Amino acid sequence: MLSRLAAIAAIGILIVQGTAIAAPTAHASARTLECGSFKYGSDGLQPGPADVTALHVSCRVARQLALAGTEPGWRCRLLEGLKFKCTRRNEVVTYFGE
Repeated sequence: MLSRLAAIAAIGILIVQGTAIAAPTAHASARTLECGSFKYGSDGLQPGPADVTALHVSCRVARQLALAGTEPGWRCRLLEGLKFKCTRRNEVVTYFGE
């Protein structure tokens, strides 16, 4: 009885692991990352760029773009107020300017 229960538990674990591995990979690259805010801007004054978000790009690149401004290959435009949206191919960075 105990060995049958162990076998059923092992099969259940394998099934759960198999489905857990397959499902998240399809949506992992489409997640919007919250990359935080800067206390100081490039001018040394408060506040710096805020609410930096990244889609299909790392937070490191998004924060650099928000702090330094337009990089080669990126197209940035003002959406509303001080909110900027920068795009390059399928990569998107949004942030509130200084």
